[in-house]
Amino acid sequence: MSADVAAVAENIPSVCTVVRCLAAAGGEFAGYIWTGEQDSSDGGSVWRCPNNNTFDQSNPDSPGPGCVKLDDPGLYRYPTSMVLGNGYLYVGLSRYHQFANYEDALMWRCEPWTQNSCTTFNQPGKNTIYSMAIGAGYLWAGLESNILWRCSLEYPDCNVFKEQR
Repeated sequence: MSADVAAVAENIPSVCTVVRCLAAAGGEFAGYIWTGEQDSSDGGSVWRCPNNNTFDQSNPDSPGPGCVKLDDPGLYRYPTSMVLGNGYLYVGLSRYHQFANYEDALMWRCEPWTQNSCTTFNQPGKNTIYSMAIGAGYLWAGLESNILWRCSLEYPDCNVFKEQR
């Protein structure tokens, strides 16, 4: 995590929400961070915010000035991991454990500059998506079930790459 992102993360108060994940990158994404938050109403949100270290919770509808809500996964899911790459923001949405029998985890692919642009990229079952990375032409996801999930960046063709027993 870069020093700028670490400084922003330290200044995000946890009054109404829990920041579950952050994504930041250089190049076309420079000057912004994307946050995934879990809220107190059994849901969560994905936000894009300027990297200006001025987060506050005086407005419960936004993590800070200049932030834009990118998307909302609805009830029973919240962002647990995200990564920027290949021109997209990839978000791992996990389900609340008390609703584990009802909701599968989802992997979203979002246009990082467009609100309500997130679509389901893949559905790895009843898991928590703990980590995501992009490399060697694939999106990689570490799942709660000790599985390393691998997805083609071109097509949402995903499969178990490695299962640890």
